[in-house]
Amino acid sequence: MDVVDEFLRSYAREIDFNQEARLCGQACEQQLRAAGKRAIVTYRAKNPQRLGEKLRKRNQDKPYTDAQGITDDIIDLAGVRVALYFPTDQKEVDRIITNLFAPARPSKKFPDGLPKSAKNYTKQFSGYHATHYLVRLKSDALGQDQQRYTAARIEIQVASVLMHAWAEVEHDLSYKPLSGHLSIDEHAILDELNGMVLAGDIALQRLRRAFERRVDKGDAEFTNHYELAAFLYRELQQNHGDYPLGRVDHLFQLLKAFGIDKADAVKPFLSAVITDPDHDRPIAEQLIDLFIADHPDRYAAYEDIRSRSTQAPEERTPATQAALGAFITEWWKLEHLLQQHTQVAPFRLHLAAKALPPALREEYDWLRRARNDIVHGFNVPPTDRLGEISEQTSMLHDALQQHFGAPKRPKKKPPQ
Repeated sequence: MDVVDEFLRSYAREIDFNQEARLCGQACEQQLRAAGKRAIVTYRAKNPQRLGEKLRKRNQDKPYTDAQGITDDIIDLAGVRVALYFPTDQKEVDRIITNLFAPARPSKKFPDGLPKSAKNYTKQFSGYHATHYLVRLKSDALGQDQQRYTAARIEIQVASVLMHAWAEVEHDLSYKPLSGHLSIDEHAILDELNGMVLAGDIALQRLRRAFERRVDKGDAEFTNHYELAAFLYRELQQNHGDYPLGRVDHLFQLLKAFGIDKADAVKPFLSAVITDPDHDRPIAEQLIDLFIADHPDRYAAYEDIRSRSTQAPEERTPATQAALGAFITEWWKLEHLLQQHTQVAPFRLHLAAKALPPALREEYDWLRRARNDIVHGFNVPPTDRLGEISEQTSMLHDALQQHFGAPKRPKKKPPQ
C-alpha cells in the first residue's frame, strides 16, 4: 500500500478533523454574535474522496515519502468559513480570530497579486477577495479530554457572503474540473460574475451605512444588540478610531434592563469612553463600567446577565454568590471613598489613583485588574479567593481613609 492510500485509510479511521473544525467554528460564531457582527459560520472536514483525488494528483508531480509530508502539504484538512454580511467587519473579525486562536502561520490576504488568468483568457476582474488564517486551538480553551485537538491546524476563510458563493462555484468548475476544461466563454462568464460580486460587496457596504443611519435615531429603541453594535461602530469610528467592541450583547441586555437602550441615552456615555494608549479594554466593557459605577444595584444586574452566558448555573453555589456580592460591596465602598476625596468621576478613578503614594497606587492597580477580571471575566474565582480579594479591598479602603484623613463631621449646633 502506498503512502497516499495509507494516509487516506488512517484519515477515515482515526482522525476526527470534523470535531476540531466544529470547536473552532462554534468559538468563532459565539464571539462574532457577542460582538454584534452578522455572519454565517460553517465548518467541515476535508471530504475523503476529494482529498484522495487531490493527493494522487500531487503525488504524481512530487511523490510523498511519508504521512507527515502529506499533513504538511494539505493545510485545510479541517476548515471553517466565516461569511460576513458586511465586508467592512473584517477588522473586528481579524481581532477576534487573533485573540481566540494560536496562529500556525501569518494570515494571507487575497488577491495576492495580479488576476490569475486562464489559458487563452485574460481576466478583467481581480478574482477572489478574502483573508485566510491557519490556526490551532488554544489549550486553555479546551477541556482535559480535548487537549489532543491542539495539534491540528485549522484553516479559517473570511470573506463576504457573496464572495464565498462565487468562490465555491469558481473553485469547483476551474480547479476541480469533473467534465473537462472550461471553454473561453465559461471563463468569461465566471469573470463577469466576479465583477458582479465585487459590485455586490460595494452594495453591502452601502447597506451597512444605511443600516447605521437608521439605528442612529435618538428616540428609537435598539431592537437587538446588532443594532447597538452598528450604532457604536458608527459613533466610535467617527470620534475615537478603531477599537475592539467586545461583548455588545451583555451591554445591550444591561441597558435594556434599565430602559436606556436608545441612542440618545447612550451618547452621553460615549463622550467619556477612554481611548488612551494605557486603557485598551473593549468599548462595551468600558461602557458597562461607566453605567454601573457607583451603583450596586446595576453591578448586581450586570452580574446576573453575565452569569447566564459565561458560567453554568450549577457552578454558582450560594457561597460563591455571597462572596461575589461581598466583593462588589467592598469595591463600591472603595470607589465611593476615592470619588469623595478626589472629586473625579468613577470611571476616571484609575487616573486619580496615579497621585497616590507608590505602595497604595500599586495595591489599587492590582485590585483594579482583579476587579476587571471578576466583573468582566468568563469565570468567577473560587469562593476562598474571592474572600481574600474582598479582604484586600477592605484593607486598602482603610489605608486610603487614613491617607486622606477622617472625613470631617458636621459641627453640632449648640442647644438653643
